[in-house]
Formats: sequence, C-alpha cells, structure tokens
Amino acid sequence: MGLFDKKHSIGKTIAELRKAKGWTQIELAEKLNVSDKAVSKWEQGNGSPSIEFFPALAQLFDVSIDYLMTGVKDKKAVEKKERNMNITKAPAIEYKTTDYLIDGIVDIDKLLGTKDLAFVKKMLQEHPIHQMEVLKKYLDSCKMGDLYRYAIDNNDINFAEAVIRGDAKEIERNVYFEWRRTATSADINKNYLKNVNIVQANSVGKAIEQLQNIKQGIINDLSLKLDKDITVGNLTKEYFENELAKGNTDMVVIKLCVRLEAILRSDFHYDGEFSEMLKKYCDTKLHWREDDGWGYMVNRCDEKTIRLLNNLRIKRNSIVHSEKTSIELSWDDLQYCIEYICKLG
Repeated sequence: MGLFDKKHSIGKTIAELRKAKGWTQIELAEKLNVSDKAVSKWEQGNGSPSIEFFPALAQLFDVSIDYLMTGVKDKKAVEKKERNMNITKAPAIEYKTTDYLIDGIVDIDKLLGTKDLAFVKKMLQEHPIHQMEVLKKYLDSCKMGDLYRYAIDNNDINFAEAVIRGDAKEIERNVYFEWRRTATSADINKNYLKNVNIVQANSVGKAIEQLQNIKQGIINDLSLKLDKDITVGNLTKEYFENELAKGNTDMVVIKLCVRLEAILRSDFHYDGEFSEMLKKYCDTKLHWREDDGWGYMVNRCDEKTIRLLNNLRIKRNSIVHSEKTSIELSWDDLQYCIEYICKLG
C-alpha cells in the first residue's frame, strides 16, 4: 500500500465526522466560511477541500490532518486522548442490583428511573421480569427442590405431586399453567405484561420468547427516549426563536424536523422514513370524527397543522437534498411550527 489508501475518501471521512458532531452541512459550511454546496460536493466525492482548509477541519473535528487524508488513526494520539479522557471522566454510578428486584424479579418502573441504558440492559439480560422465567430456570437446571417449594408456597398440590414424581411433562404443564394464571394479573410489571398474547404463547418456550421480546422493546424504547431527551434538551423553543430572530431560517427548518422526528420515534413509536412517520401522524392524530351537532358524524382535520408540517418537511428536503420546491415558509409559519412541535414533546 502506498502513502494513501486508494479506497479512502476524504469526503466520506468529513461526512462521518460531521454527523458524529451532530452538525448539518450548513453548520459545517458556516464554521469554515464556505457554501453548503461546497461541503455537499466534498462529501459526495465530487471534489476535495483545498489544502488550507485541512488545519481548520482537523481542529473542528479534533483529529489529525493525517487522519483526514488517509483515514488511518495515529495510535499514540488515540491512546493519549483516551488517557486524558479517563483522567477527567466522572466515576460511573454504582447501582445495588437488589434495590431493583422484588422477590428476585425486576421492578421495571424503578429500573427505568435510573435512565442508565447500560444498567437497564444488564439487569434485563440477567434477571427475570416475570415468575415464569424463574420457574423455567428451575426447570432447566433440574432444581426440583425450588420448584417444590414454589408449588407448596402457592398451595398447588398437583404441581407439588408432579415434582415429587419427577414427571417432566406434567411439571412443564404446571409451569405453563402458572404463566396463564399470572401473565396478565401479576402486580409487578403488569403494565408491561398487559398486551401479552396468551393464545399465541401456547407453550413454555413461546411464553419465554414473548418475555424476551418485551425486554428488548423496553430497551429500545429507553434508547429512543434518551436520544429524544438529548435532542429536545438542545433544540429548545428558545434556541429556535433565537435562530429565527437572527434570520437563520434554513437552520430552523432542519432542526425542527430533527426534533419532530425524535418525538415521532420515541413518543409515538413510529419507525421508517421521516416522510412515512409524518404521514402516519397526520393521518391518525390530526384527522378525527365528531358529532356535527345535528346527530351526524363528520370527518374533521387540522388542515393548517397538516399543511405546515408537510411544507416544513418539503422545505427541509430542498435544503438538505437540494430538491427543487416552490414552497416557502413565512416567519409566522415557522413560529407556528416552533410552538406546535415544542408543545408536542
């Protein structure tokens, strides 16, 4: 290999570093005092920045000029940076596992109160959220004494007798019965188990699979919520109003869409492309049926909000993706979008 890796793309590296900072092409262009079209050309591989921009790019992204040009990290520099980070990094919070367990079962609400994604993942991977998981673990580990004690504590004579006989099929049937009996009525974590499909989970294995899906859903939801909290914390109403007052309308349009997308993913559990999520929101939340006062049910919709949110999305695409549009948003339109989106979440 020569001095440079022929597969390396300076533009791709710039794009990756920019996105890691959470900057738009417009924001990077402003920092470098160039047009956003220039940044777009670099990232698309239709040209490279002039040599005089490399020191500024390196400083902005906190990388070396060599890394920008080759894509190869200086190991010594990385190690030094990591050492410095370790010195200044705040000590990690230590949690006492038992504080988040009730009779060996995770208290999901209390666990989520930590807002610590790594700890939540660890707890859900290592501990049950339902008694069914406990019984399944006893069964897999052949802990007949524990199964027997559970049966006696719950005054289940048939279950206890099956354990004494060592009847594996009957034991599993009783374990599954416990699932059917408690899956939708357990006091702990009942809000997370209320949508369990008892009919679909027609075996111990299927029941465990549903519980694993519930756990993964909890982790996914927390991840989205934390991402949204960061986005909303940075993109406040005051931020938008200040940018609007400075005349940075393109920035307001882009960042409003960033906040709205985070809300739709976290609060409404939508997924897919932004346009798909926005359509679903407008179709389901901004359309409704109501009595017209004469006893007839009529269709209603919030036409203004639907129009402005869609115009906001189209305008954002024209800025970010250079898509042509004749749509313009007035100061009042943007102020309305700011108020609406910031109240939404």
